Amino acid sequence: TAEFESGVQAASVILVWSTAVFLFAGGVLPRIVRCLGGHVYALVASLFAMAASMLAFAPACPSWLTAFCLIFLVPPSYQIVANAAFGWLEAQPTFDASQRGRLTGYLNSSLALAQAVTSICTGPVVAIAGGRIFGAFVAAAALCGLVAVAATLSLARRLGRS
Repeated sequence: TAEFESGVQAASVILVWSTAVFLFAGGVLPRIVRCLGGHVYALVASLFAMAASMLAFAPACPSWLTAFCLIFLVPPSYQIVANAAFGWLEAQPTFDASQRGRLTGYLNSSLALAQAVTSICTGPVVAIAGGRIFGAFVAAAALCGLVAVAATLSLARRLGRS
């Protein structure tokens, strides 16, 4: 149908632009992390940005807002989420470079585990939400927000002790 074709074209444009932003963000990732105050702060900001982006899929949200989030928030946030742990780990004073391969394997495995849990849990979440896929986006936003709030509280407590 014409509506389907229009949707595919719009999604393709968003995909192309988000890919360009993803590649650009990867190239300037150290600068982004520095501007956000370091790996931990960048990770917290990214989790909040990801949560907001998931909520932008709400049926009541204008499509331009969803597109904006998909193009400009998700790619750099994903870069940070996928890479901040490695940067943080290597910045630790006790980091042993000879262990890099083993530790990278552990971190990569944790990302794969997160993807597996997501794929297993999405169906039941959508079913609980009455067949509306937005339920999965709300669940993802809630998880991102919960982790970001917990990290923020932990940082605040740690800063209060120093």
